[in-house]
Amino acid sequence: MMTLFSSAVAIAVVVLAPLVQAVQAPNPRTQPETAVKEGIRLLEAGKHAEFLKTFARPSEVEEQLAKTSMDKAAAEFGEKRAPDILAALRAASTMKPTLSAEGTRAEYTFEKPFGRERKISMVKIGEFWYFR
Repeated sequence: MMTLFSSAVAIAVVVLAPLVQAVQAPNPRTQPETAVKEGIRLLEAGKHAEFLKTFARPSEVEEQLAKTSMDKAAAEFGEKRAPDILAALRAASTMKPTLSAEGTRAEYTFEKPFGRERKISMVKIGEFWYFR
């Protein structure tokens, strides 16, 4: 038999659980530093398509999908660019980015390049940061 107290607790759990989840997990793309860490996580997991969908500028994704499938683009990215980008992101994770005056561009510049990557540039579109 359910008591008034246990009913109140059950209702509180059902009502508050979604709010608690929303507060606990901010989107990592809202800050350059957390975007870098999320990029590392995705690349280390081999989630190249998810990395591209999440961090390539939306216009670049549309342009790429007009030419080829996401699977093909992700496979090519994973083969040709992901290792250097992952190394650069790991280095960037130990640095503070240089932000533009308007706060919509962030840059991590390296003393020595990681393959083709001499710097990581990011642009803020809306509330999210994307790699350039």
